[in-house]
Amino acid sequence: IAGVFLLHFRAAGFLLPLIIIICVYEFATAIIAKKHAIRTVIGIFAIAVVSIVLILPALVPAMDFYVDRRSTQAESVDSGTSGGVAENDYFANYNANSLYAIGAKKWMIGITLAGIIVGLLRKNRVVVLVMLAWILALFGIGLLYKLNIPLLAFTNMTGMMIMLYLPIGVIVGVLAEDLWQLFSLEKHQNWGVGLQWVVLFLAVVAAIYRLGEVQTYRQFMTAADEKAMDWIENNTPKDSIFAVHTYYWLPDSPHGSDAGYFIPYYADRETTTSTMISSLGPGYEEVMTESEAVMSLYSTSPDIGALCKLGVDYLYDGAKNPFDGSQFNISAIQQAEGVQTIYQDGGVSIYKLCD
Repeated sequence: IAGVFLLHFRAAGFLLPLIIIICVYEFATAIIAKKHAIRTVIGIFAIAVVSIVLILPALVPAMDFYVDRRSTQAESVDSGTSGGVAENDYFANYNANSLYAIGAKKWMIGITLAGIIVGLLRKNRVVVLVMLAWILALFGIGLLYKLNIPLLAFTNMTGMMIMLYLPIGVIVGVLAEDLWQLFSLEKHQNWGVGLQWVVLFLAVVAAIYRLGEVQTYRQFMTAADEKAMDWIENNTPKDSIFAVHTYYWLPDSPHGSDAGYFIPYYADRETTTSTMISSLGPGYEEVMTESEAVMSLYSTSPDIGALCKLGVDYLYDGAKNPFDGSQFNISAIQQAEGVQTIYQDGGVSIYKLCD
């Protein structure tokens, strides 16, 4: 969980209830068995301490920023200057269809329910009960916003639905094991081998079907973009900032919509946008200000001066069109004073905005 936290603290928040449930179960088991209770407590405590120590460098600034932002929201709600968390579309905009689209398909939910029923009647009932408790905890986390307490509403139902694949996967795995034992397939080698081949075949078919669900429009990079970013790394100052195509995933969450999004990774230069969850970290205000300035580049009157004042030096227009269909008004941008085309190759264009 410490490693997950360093990657995505919300995902760690989803895993925390599972860890707590397992710890409570192990402690209760030790108490009932009257064996190793002290050792269990020490083990749980040691794991908690080590985990906290590992994430402390990231935890302190992250929590400080999170509490500061959420406290500001709470003050706005109390003063009546903004609606409560429960009225925010980010939290409240979901229904049963959202579960089927984001969390699990109807057929998968059906298999999961079958796994729960069979599992509760078999020897793996403890695993199933733990997964059920975790699922309930996830729903509880997703519904925390209804308390209208900004500090508690750290995620929405969408995040919870995405996380459901883990407990569902475990339950389906338990179902497969129970069915294997129920039909005593380990005693019938031919049947067992045959079933393994059937499962393998279905897995291949499912994988091919799954490939059709890959959102190729989110694959921004091309060989031409990679070449352009090599050029950027070798021909621009290290403190350069690039304006890139921007899409607002949420009103407070701008992110790149073409290959320019990956300039920090391929060329080690900053861009005007950031990660999809940049609102949860420091530097968020700068990202919002720069992204708002970039929006003028889509208009007939691009405000190059505003970008220059913010320290933005270059504009990157990738080989692929942005997935949202928006296009910079390049003709208007090129007519602005001081703008120079400094790179064009393979559909990629780079413009110097400021002297």
